[in-house]
Amino acid sequence: MEPRAGVYHARPGAPAGQRHDDARRTPPAAPQNPSRNTSILFYFLGRFRRTTRPVALRAPFAARAFRVAMSEARLAVFPSRMALQNMKTKQVGARRGFTLLKKKSDALKAKIRAITRRIYETKQSIGEDLKAAAFSHTEATWAAGAFNDKVIEKVKAASFRVTVSMENVAGVKIPTFQPAKRETEASPVGLSKGGMQIAKCRDTFSKVLANLVTVASLQTSLLLIDAALKVTNRRVNALDFVVIPRIENTISYIVSELDELEREEFYRLKHVKAVKLEEQVEVAEAQRKEELAMRQASGLLPAVEEPANLVERKPDIDMIISNLNDFH
Repeated sequence: MEPRAGVYHARPGAPAGQRHDDARRTPPAAPQNPSRNTSILFYFLGRFRRTTRPVALRAPFAARAFRVAMSEARLAVFPSRMALQNMKTKQVGARRGFTLLKKKSDALKAKIRAITRRIYETKQSIGEDLKAAAFSHTEATWAAGAFNDKVIEKVKAASFRVTVSMENVAGVKIPTFQPAKRETEASPVGLSKGGMQIAKCRDTFSKVLANLVTVASLQTSLLLIDAALKVTNRRVNALDFVVIPRIENTISYIVSELDELEREEFYRLKHVKAVKLEEQVEVAEAQRKEELAMRQASGLLPAVEEPANLVERKPDIDMIISNLNDFH
């Protein structure tokens, strides 16, 4: 049967008698050629990249536009030698501050990595200690019975205290909590039975509590150092992308303006010198003419006629005729 126009049929390779919808839902057979697999993979990756490219490159384009805008900006200063010296001083200070802040940022990053490692290790040990504490509490309960209420009634003062000290890390003050355990009086709980298990349970939970204090101290330090690192990185980026480029553009502007002023001054001096030389020549010529006129008036020199213009001189007719007669 010939296929009719406008009617969809199964794709080539689909099972016989299968409808078009079923054939469409049936995934194509995997190609046997590995290179074809690779080409298909790159095809879909290219489609995905083309569809997501405007969103993915929006942030880099914005950052690039910001850098270009900041690189073209400059400070509003009057171009002078003093302003150039001040800008160079500011440039040196900005670069020095950038170097120091960069070192501070690196130190804070190293401290954060060390604190994160310690937190991970301490939490791992806390898990094991809590497991051991739970087992020891179960053993003490089995040996001495329900002793929680008795222990609470016998407590007079806290046996576990925490001391706080300030630590300076790259200019950032962070609190450090240190467990301060003090010796307590012997408890009469467990004298009849289970005393050893209760003491073991107490020591295990004290160790867990000390580790919890250490984790609290490390997490507090991590939060404070992370906040300081964000501020430091913001300052580093401001110096690197805003302050230093503006100062450099201002220095370039001042240097170009000073060079232009120097060229204008050189041209002005040359022009003034040329005018003065012309005036001196005119004065010397006037003095020479005046001296010559005085000598002629006194009779020391004969009168000098003006030199005849040979270009505008007309030929003499008599001389031409006499020359023609001699020729004949």
